Amino acid sequence: MFKSFTHKGLEKFFTTGNQAGFQAVHAKRLRLILALLNDARQLADLDAPALWLQALKDERNGFRAVTVQANCQWQNRHQP
Repeated sequence: MFKSFTHKGLEKFFTTGNQAGFQAVHAKRLRLILALLNDARQLADLDAPALWLQALKDERNGFRAVTVQANCQWQNRHQP
């Protein structure tokens, strides 16, 4: 379950389906990613090959990123 969104376009897409705020070509994949993130109860639930989940380093330690397209990533904070 999401507690909050930092990207208003994704929040609007998640709550209403409105695709304004990001490229429409990403809608299908974002719908899948948002559904998987919303259903996850622990980090292990996100261990799906389709997400390409990556741990980030340095000042973003503790964050994970999922790949939408080769050069487009969204970050998600992992809470242990």
